[in-house]
Amino acid sequence: MRTEREEAARVPHFVGLLQRGAGLITIRKEKPGIRLENDVLVTSGAPDDLFKEVPVDAGAVEELMRTVRKEALA
Repeated sequence: MRTEREEAARVPHFVGLLQRGAGLITIRKEKPGIRLENDVLVTSGAPDDLFKEVPVDAGAVEELMRTVRKEALA
């Protein structure tokens, strides 16, 4: 029996196809979670990660949120 990842690898990927992945970060002190989406464009060469500049580490996301909030309240 193949894993889900192995099955997905068997699906043909066409140039121009946009693949979306999503994850969820839940901060224990907070009730809501943060859904992080990532879009990857299939090209004839290496895949192009359209969200490569967006932080996905929980600490980096929290820092970005603090910075944006400070700027919004200024």
